[in-house]
Amino acid sequence: MTAAAAFGFDSEAWLAKRAALDADAQRMRSVWSECSASATSPAENLAIPIDLYEDGSPKFVLKAEKAQIFIEEKLVWAEGVEAMLYDRRGAVSARATAANCVIDRRTECGWCEGRARVDYGAYSLEGEGLYFSKREGFAKIFDSVSMRASGLDAGGKSMKALLGDRARKGKGTTK
Repeated sequence: MTAAAAFGFDSEAWLAKRAALDADAQRMRSVWSECSASATSPAENLAIPIDLYEDGSPKFVLKAEKAQIFIEEKLVWAEGVEAMLYDRRGAVSARATAANCVIDRRTECGWCEGRARVDYGAYSLEGEGLYFSKREGFAKIFDSVSMRASGLDAGGKSMKALLGDRARKGKGTTK
């Protein structure tokens, strides 16, 4: 990391943003509770495209054992959730599973109540109570967190992330 990059990080701005995201997580947790109490006629075995690419192909798809859409509020409540994020070629780039969730399509954020797991490349993050914000590129698990790295992903990205320039030089080499 260069000195300019190190000094370019504004920790006060990040902490303020983090506090706002934590407050939004609490808001979404309340929204989840309200939706759970109001979900009186959920559909079963539903797949809902939450976000699409410009060409209409799926970017983010939610599959659920049970789901109810609250149209006026732009909320999607679901149980038995599997969510997939697709790249532009149509390949799954990330997968998440959760016991229960609510997604606010207006603010592009969500809360997963109970156990949740996110798999991205070679990494797996699991725990209780997951908040995510698509706009901010932020996700946080609130309790009983575990993270696993299972080696290289398909493109070797995890090794590059862990070793930086050393990963490009070949296996077993160091700077």
